[in-house]
Formats: sequence, structure tokens, C-alpha cells
Amino acid sequence: MIGSRKITLQFSVNWLVGICLVALGLILAFILGQESWRPTLIFTAAVFGGAGALIAAVNALDSRIAQGQQARMAVSLDFINRWNDPQFFHAKRNGREVVSELRQRQTPDEQMKYLQEDRARYSNLLDVLNVFEGLSGAIQMGIADEETAKRFFRSIVLEYWHVTQGFIKQRRAERQNARMLRDFEWLFNRWRD
Repeated sequence: MIGSRKITLQFSVNWLVGICLVALGLILAFILGQESWRPTLIFTAAVFGGAGALIAAVNALDSRIAQGQQARMAVSLDFINRWNDPQFFHAKRNGREVVSELRQRQTPDEQMKYLQEDRARYSNLLDVLNVFEGLSGAIQMGIADEETAKRFFRSIVLEYWHVTQGFIKQRRAERQNARMLRDFEWLFNRWRD
């Protein structure tokens, strides 16, 4: 068309201002309007009120779900921070050395003999395995976010389980405790694929 123009206005409407204007409009229509409009206005106001309450409830539920997810992620990040904590460095370093040595010792008896030669290395290995046990328990109870933990720990968990499973199973038999490090095994089985 010749001589026509398209004008676009953009503005942000604050929801609270919009709600107040609609409410004010309904009130004015009720007061100033015809008597026959009143039942329709009352119904409209009730529908708007119910819709507002439903929107508020859904928003609150969505907010709680997001807060729960953030809390689970914080727990997973706390496990990562503990793993990287300088105070845990000694146990982690010894754990890597033990894993390297256990790879060379194929039988659980050879592995156990190596671990019992130095109680500190045995203790450090158990410290590391207990971190995985705690992480697994937190994931199973829904306290920790599995995806966050898996991104950081998956390869470490798989490596430690592959190398220590013979030792763990022998230790279970010796102590007659089938539950020993069972959560760590659960974590391995869950993440191995």
C-alpha cells in the first residue's frame, strides 16, 4: 500500500501493574455497570482469582523443585571439593600408588599381602573407597545429584573398582560382611555402561 506505515510499539508490562489494572477494571465495571453484568463479573473475578492461585501454586512448586535440584548439586560439588581438598591429598596420592601396585598383583592374596605390609597405604585405600561408598549412598538416597557426580567421578570409580574388586570380595569373606563396600559396587554397576 502506498502511504501506509507499520508502527510497532514495544513496552514491558509489570505483571503486578497488569493484575491491578484488571482488578480495578472489574471493580469499576461492577460498580458502574448494569445490574445484568454483575453475575458475569462475579464469575469472571472468581475465575481470575482461581487462575491466579493456580499460577502461584505451580510457581511455588517449580521453585521448590529447582531448589531441591540445586541442593543435590551442591552435595555432589561438596564431594568433589572434599576429593580435591589438600587434606585429602595424601590419601589420594597413596590410593593412586596402591592402585598402580595392585594392578601388578593379580590375586587377592597378593594384593592383601601388599596392603598389609604398610598399614598407612591400607588405611588410605580404605579412605578413598569410603568416599565412593558415601557418594553412592548420597546418590541412592537422592541427596546428591548423580549427573554432577558422574561427570567428575565416573572414570575414577570404574578404575578403582576394577583394580580393587578382588581385594574387596576377599575382605567381605574374611569379615563375613556381605554389605562391606556394597554401595561402592552399586555405583560401579550403575556407571559402567
